[in-house]
Amino acid sequence: MTLYSIGYLPNDENLKTGENQFQVFRDHLALILDHERDILKCADYFLCPLDFAFCSWAWVGGDGPLYLGYLLLGWRDGRLTAKCAECGGTVLITRFGGSILSGSNGWTGICESCHSKQDGRWERLGDRWQFVRNLRQLYPHEICEWEEYDGLIFSWGGNGLQPGRKKRLVHKPLANPATLNVLIDELKSGNARVAKMPNVSLLKQEMKLKFSRRP
Repeated sequence: MTLYSIGYLPNDENLKTGENQFQVFRDHLALILDHERDILKCADYFLCPLDFAFCSWAWVGGDGPLYLGYLLLGWRDGRLTAKCAECGGTVLITRFGGSILSGSNGWTGICESCHSKQDGRWERLGDRWQFVRNLRQLYPHEICEWEEYDGLIFSWGGNGLQPGRKKRLVHKPLANPATLNVLIDELKSGNARVAKMPNVSLLKQEMKLKFSRRP
């Protein structure tokens, strides 16, 4: 038996819209960096989806879209940065991928100084994949819990359908994410919204308690 593992890749529509969105992002990079604190403390901004920003690797989970907050934390930490081949400035990585086994990798980003789009590779992938996996655990975009409910199950004893307890996975979004264009408009206006980062552990406890009380 042969096992295959394929890394994350956005669909064709997201790849197409991602090119235009990348240009908008690059044009407003200074504005976004100036409002780093506002973005990191607001869940709606932190989880802003970016079609051009993602990471990909095989065999272990954790790859997928890179929300705006993930990028800002990766740039601040230095794990998602590189050196610009044009001016020697700092490239802020917006997407990357590679092999956690061989260390081979590739990235795309924007130079903070000359704003050129850059592609390159690190000497090794290192623990960057683990860094992103940890971010997903600390700052998930949703939490999921199994909910039991009354339904009908099929009986093989010849009685057909009969009442029984069933399960379904319930998804609870943790924010109302702003689109990139909305985020830029609100930051420009000086009226940044307030949406505190959620306490994930507390919300999980509340969901478990809620479901456990159901008959």
